[in-house]
Amino acid sequence: MSEGPKPHKRAVKLGLSLTLRAYDYSIRLLYLTFVPVNSHQQQTALVTGCAGFIGFHLSQNLLTDGIRVVGIDNLCGNYDARLKEFRRNRLSTHPNFHFYDVDICVYDQLQIVASQYQCDTLFALAARAGVRNNAEEKPIYQQVNYEGTKNIARIAAEFEIPKLIFTSTSSAYSGNPIPFREQQPTNQPISDYSASKISAEEYLASYDCEKTDIAVMRLFTVYGPAGRPDMAYFRFIHAIDHEIPLVIFGDGQQSRDYTYVADVVSALRLAKHSTGYEIYNIGSGQTPISVLQLVEKIEARLGKRAIVQYQPSHPADMQQTQADNSKAKRQLGWTPETDFDQGLEHCLAWYLDNRQLVSTVLENQLLRLK
Repeated sequence: MSEGPKPHKRAVKLGLSLTLRAYDYSIRLLYLTFVPVNSHQQQTALVTGCAGFIGFHLSQNLLTDGIRVVGIDNLCGNYDARLKEFRRNRLSTHPNFHFYDVDICVYDQLQIVASQYQCDTLFALAARAGVRNNAEEKPIYQQVNYEGTKNIARIAAEFEIPKLIFTSTSSAYSGNPIPFREQQPTNQPISDYSASKISAEEYLASYDCEKTDIAVMRLFTVYGPAGRPDMAYFRFIHAIDHEIPLVIFGDGQQSRDYTYVADVVSALRLAKHSTGYEIYNIGSGQTPISVLQLVEKIEARLGKRAIVQYQPSHPADMQQTQADNSKAKRQLGWTPETDFDQGLEHCLAWYLDNRQLVSTVLENQLLRLK
């Protein structure tokens, strides 16, 4: 067996002084500072936010194709960590998955992990998501989504990672007519989340990273199995199934371009063909689905009626989204393949198979929203 790479000198020094969270994963991180990983034998992807919704599905896809996944996640966020632990535990059954409990806001920790591997692609998915938040949470969006992205860019440059693929948001287009196009202005953010993502995009566009191609993927309302509990479709499934009230903000006519997670993963994988700095809309491009239509579709599949409580519109909610995805189709060869009804069936099947876990997580989420 060939000898692995020597540890990065700075990594050795940093390893002596780091104080990480008391998890086995953190102990392993310190151990790696002194015991190099044989990292040059196969294609390797670094995935931040690997225990998140999209990161989990992307990591599974990469592992299935024989690609080693170096997964980074601190298992924190704005929803119950048990769902993230569920995802991480599923990934950890694969021998090519290497997990590190690391915060992207702590550069020294990122540096130690990156120094042990020769990564071909860095998928920057770690983020603080969600457009509805209280005033106390505002600094978190800036810290994670902007300052964390700056650290990710530094890692890509320092370790000369050829591809950096960054996930952004369709909420950047607030104030524009549909369908949204990449060249439209993004100077009217209506949430702390969208503002932080727009700032991160602008930073990446100006960052001097000569040996790294950067693809910014503006995602449109991603849905699928094992999704985020703050998303409407899972909250509605849980409420209708348990015959408890569900909350609709506004009149229910607001609509979204729902994009199935497997199609998003396909786009992220194809982004390796992008060169220079590019922005892509990753949305189905289909007719947007309204909130009331979503409720009706779930009712029909569960055979139960929703108990609806209407509340005033939220100022951070956009009225409608729809992607012009022609650039991604043309330049990346990407085509979304899953229509909404088919994707919703997959969501419901996963929910029914994991009802106890989902119900516990969603009940905790509802308490957080009160």
